[in-house]
Amino acid sequence: MTRNATIAVVQPLRRRPGEPPMTVDENLAQAVDLLGRVPEGTDAVCFPEFFATASTDGEKTLPLAEIASHTPRFLEVLGKLGAKRRNNLVLCLPHEDRNVTFLLDRRGHEAGRYVKCHLPPSEAARGVVAGDALPVVKLDFAKVGVLVCYDIYFPEPARVMALAGAEVLFHPTRVMNAPSEKAFEALCLARAVENVCWFAASSFCPPPPFEYGTWQARSFVADPNGMILAEVGREPGVAIASVDLGLRTRRLEGYLWEEFRRARRPELYRTLTSK
Repeated sequence: MTRNATIAVVQPLRRRPGEPPMTVDENLAQAVDLLGRVPEGTDAVCFPEFFATASTDGEKTLPLAEIASHTPRFLEVLGKLGAKRRNNLVLCLPHEDRNVTFLLDRRGHEAGRYVKCHLPPSEAARGVVAGDALPVVKLDFAKVGVLVCYDIYFPEPARVMALAGAEVLFHPTRVMNAPSEKAFEALCLARAVENVCWFAASSFCPPPPFEYGTWQARSFVADPNGMILAEVGREPGVAIASVDLGLRTRRLEGYLWEEFRRARRPELYRTLTSK
């Protein structure tokens, strides 16, 4: 059965370390402009990790609760714009002492949230509190899950979400060639292929000219076969992919999600021991 949907990823500008900082108002203006480039009725629009305070003065040194003070305004402004344009939104923002992705429905109301579970050393040292749940949120077009930045290095969350019914995985991130562009792409596509899910990654780009060793860009939408269907490129912008969610049930024999699920042997995983 065909189930058509449209998925968009947003890629804002983020300045290089050492360049003049940006302001929260500049980031909000960017977000409004980029969301305005997404067609009305697009089923989901994903923004990158902590885009509200990207490149602002004190972004990585101020207490998280302080930079989180901007989150309510971003949720209100983008929620209203998303409702006007009939878009579901995926917004990764600081909230209290946590890294939270808010999923807003087409009315601008919160449909669910995900708290980042795997923290890199820098976030843990800052006192960010890790999440302890892997929710799957039912939006009007699909069941979705979220993996935030460092989460991508761990296969278990994506598998748990797929087992709970996730059809689309969103990946708000702010990757800086860590450890390489090819590694990032491989991890994202692996999560899509092994779980027969659609995958939407949203990151930042640096000011031109593009150079490696800075914000990587490469925001894209990929299908369950590991094919990248739409990509923003190296400059600010959006990428939009028309997808058929029914593809999950029309793959070659042996590659259907239900077959992957039945063939799992979790009893083997439990026998593994460290040596």
